[in-house]
Amino acid sequence: MFRCRVRDARSHDQSIDEQIPDVLLAVRHIGPRRARRLIGAFGADWEALVDLAPERVFGTLRGIGPRQARAAAVSWSSGPRGKRHVDPTSR
Repeated sequence: MFRCRVRDARSHDQSIDEQIPDVLLAVRHIGPRRARRLIGAFGADWEALVDLAPERVFGTLRGIGPRQARAAAVSWSSGPRGKRHVDPTSR
């Protein structure tokens, strides 16, 4: 006989969403699903890579075209995090 364990979907989704950084969820066109995909694809270095080339990184996500990638990059750069960001090439 087969037995199935059913998990409570609400508690499972909440724990996943709590792991997603708020700074990434604040980016335009980036929701929990795309944020998880981005972190899964780039690993622990996702933040450094987004800082280096945000439009290019956001453009790698499925469902994001050039316009949305550009809007997400602008949102990343101008958000609360972007104000603290210093471009190393501007020195």
